[in-house]
Amino acid sequence: MKILLVPPNDLLRHPIPNRMYHIAKRLARKYDIVLLSYTGHPLAGEVKRTLKAVEVPVHKAIHVENLGLYYILNASQIYITLKNIISREGINVIRQYPPESYSNSFS
Repeated sequence: MKILLVPPNDLLRHPIPNRMYHIAKRLARKYDIVLLSYTGHPLAGEVKRTLKAVEVPVHKAIHVENLGLYYILNASQIYITLKNIISREGINVIRQYPPESYSNSFS
């Protein structure tokens, strides 16, 4: 089974590993993981940790220092990258963080 992980930031380069990284490490033992990697993310530096996964970067991302502006300016590139990953890789499951139900509970 192939699982696409859509993290809130760059899991492998962010200074602090989040919960999704630890979940992904466990899933990678049994399943094929495809990881969306945010090229030019303001909080991302050099690779700080590893994960047994196919890392797919956001192509042609605009590098900006402002975190909110990064997601706004690169929304179309992120969408195109996700669309290409899903059609090319034959994804069975998509896992985003935070989960949709969690993110809507504060609305």
